[in-house]
Amino acid sequence: EVSMSCAEYGRFADYYDHVPIYRDRPDVAFFVEMACRAGGDVLEMGCGTGRVLLPCARAGAPMVGVDLSPTMLDQARAHLAGEPSDVRSRVQLVCGDMREFDLGQTFALITLPFRGFQHMMTPGDQRAALRRLRAHLAPGGLLVLDLFPARRGMASSLQAVVGSAANGVVAGLFAPAVMHSTVALALASLTMMSV
Repeated sequence: EVSMSCAEYGRFADYYDHVPIYRDRPDVAFFVEMACRAGGDVLEMGCGTGRVLLPCARAGAPMVGVDLSPTMLDQARAHLAGEPSDVRSRVQLVCGDMREFDLGQTFALITLPFRGFQHMMTPGDQRAALRRLRAHLAPGGLLVLDLFPARRGMASSLQAVVGSAANGVVAGLFAPAVMHSTVALALASLTMMSV
């Protein structure tokens, strides 16, 4: 079960880019920097209307965006159509569920901006999504999850979901002006996934 249905996202797609709490989030520069430093293809799960994906592509990063909502992807395509051809050539948009997708490639960086992972409401959904993300992560790659720190110990809770296979590599990155934390998990060294 996900926290909001595809139909609910569809009704919201036309307004998403106009809501200040979404439009004005100060996380875009962080994700652009991560994408530029990745040195390879970048996968953004829950790409929505392209709020983060398009600035990353403008900065030169080759991007694949996956979202569950066809209507959100329609908005992303409309925004992408207004971009220069070099930016358009760096973007691929795919409709898919993070628990089940298979793109047939791996990525140097996988991001889930603005708490996309937290739409996985059950441990089973979380494990399924982490398995699919792991399958798409290139050797030496990085998975970056933006998580709302709803309670103390969110990073350690996430590590518990991932399990000991992550070799304890969990680092919280905090920006003082940002009311969220971004947790980066280096999953490239995994030899097994016990989730």
